[in-house]
Amino acid sequence: MTVKVEDDNKVPQILEELYKLQNKKIEIGVLGDQDSKLLMIASVNEFGIEIDVTPRMRAYLHSQGLHLKKSTKKIKIPERSFVRATFDEEYKDMIKKAEAGIAKVVEGKQSADTFFALYGEYLVSLVQEKIVDIKSPPNHPFTVKQKTTSAGTGDSPLEDTGRLKGAISYRVV
Repeated sequence: MTVKVEDDNKVPQILEELYKLQNKKIEIGVLGDQDSKLLMIASVNEFGIEIDVTPRMRAYLHSQGLHLKKSTKKIKIPERSFVRATFDEEYKDMIKKAEAGIAKVVEGKQSADTFFALYGEYLVSLVQEKIVDIKSPPNHPFTVKQKTTSAGTGDSPLEDTGRLKGAISYRVV
């Protein structure tokens, strides 16, 4: 009687995949390789800002129909966090999704690269949903008027042309 033993040892491959998981991370948002104007718009909305009103700005806004009081020295753009707020609100679901993906890697059913790609796309979709869902604080009436087109009203604070939403991406580093 002959006994044939086949060794289907996947431990080395699984360890290699786990090493990749341990030594990489996902960055998400409007990433540094995007155009600088879009990065500025994303940053201003994520964190808010106070802008000093200059004579040139005052004149421009006046020409556009926004007449500032002489006492107005600053314009405040309120924080409308879409990245940090997504993580704060969706943290538990994100952890569950990550654990499920990592379990597939440990079981040898999925590579680390596949996990990062699927999880990165998942995170992008959550941030994009947040951009659409944010309604508060509302846009200033002047901004609503500026953003209103034949396609609809400009009352969605983070949506206008769709560039911000479309610029949300991830990278594995």
